[in-house]
Amino acid sequence: MVQQFVENVSAQFRPNNFNNMKIHCVIISWEGYFEKASKIAEDVYLHVDTLSVIFSNKNNINEKGHGNWIQVPNEFFYGKKFSVALNLIKVDEILLLIQADAICHNWKKIILQCSDTIKSNSFIGVWAPQVNVTSWTRKRVRIETDTSANCDFVTQTDGIVFAYSAPILRRLKELDYSQNNLGWGIDWIAICFSYCNNLLVLRDNNVFIKHIANTGYSTEDAASQMNAFFKQMKTQEVIMYNLLNSYSSHGSTALRTYAPDVD
Repeated sequence: MVQQFVENVSAQFRPNNFNNMKIHCVIISWEGYFEKASKIAEDVYLHVDTLSVIFSNKNNINEKGHGNWIQVPNEFFYGKKFSVALNLIKVDEILLLIQADAICHNWKKIILQCSDTIKSNSFIGVWAPQVNVTSWTRKRVRIETDTSANCDFVTQTDGIVFAYSAPILRRLKELDYSQNNLGWGIDWIAICFSYCNNLLVLRDNNVFIKHIANTGYSTEDAASQMNAFFKQMKTQEVIMYNLLNSYSSHGSTALRTYAPDVD
């Protein structure tokens, strides 16, 4: 099924050297997560082209480990850290972002699957593995399944571990993140831009991560910041968001799952 979409991808969004794109892994860390971020960095640094760790802590302690560690103010939450990450990504790089509270026993497999999938399919905008705890359950977000590739085309991927291809990164670099410190809605714009431009959003059922649900901020504030952030969306993206969000909300009775849904 994936191949059916190849002919429809706009040529303007395909890098000329797509197979030569490099993987730039960015780990997002925060207060209390130095050890976890350091362990992830140790596990991934040999398998990516570039590794950066963006971190903060309340005592302004300098943290170090494998890769390039970049300290930001402790008041920086995900949104502003993501903005810092965007500025690190070069035109020939794919962003693979990992939150420090993600758990995986084989990061090499995650990276290879991500790299092979995106580099071999220039029509993919957003890639993500399956995750065990998420509000965006498979039942809510699955639009279609490619059984040959064992992946789902989805309305949402969640923001625990994901990869953005070059066209998505170009779009996201156009946005202002100064008023979206908590970062809600970044994923939505990436996803809506993808579908508006004949690029696909998929969850890869071949790889799996674990995540412990934990929110250390006000969801009301996050939603308010997201709504303001959405004012930067193009009309086509707004329409796509309404369609995708309505599709996902139709099955929103089960807000969490502890394993991927299966049919």
